[in-house]
Amino acid sequence: DNFNVLKGHKNAILDVKWFHDGEKIVTASADRNLGWWDATSGERIKRFMGHEGVVNAVDCVKAGHAPLVISASDDCTARLWDARVRGDVSVFEHEFQVTSIAYSLDGNTVYTGGIDNCITSWD
Repeated sequence: DNFNVLKGHKNAILDVKWFHDGEKIVTASADRNLGWWDATSGERIKRFMGHEGVVNAVDCVKAGHAPLVISASDDCTARLWDARVRGDVSVFEHEFQVTSIAYSLDGNTVYTGGIDNCITSWD
């Protein structure tokens, strides 16, 4: 049986990740936004806006850290978001579209990959 449906994006959802507390979900969408959801109620808690292209991927910092989310986009940027504030807190510029993104286990490094066939690490 279906447990819940999260509705709110206006285009395809391209990536979904659980937040480390097990209570929230973050989504990346072709509508250029990220969604921050309460996994139990299905309610969207926050919408992260700022990308100018499709958001291809998202990841969340691992346990023990602030509520940080990173995203990868066709606008040639990766962005760092803090759920406690409005807007992005950092932008990582790329020459080409960014198609994948991941946090290191310790939460201190971000890895991005894109159509340039390279993986880049960021402190």
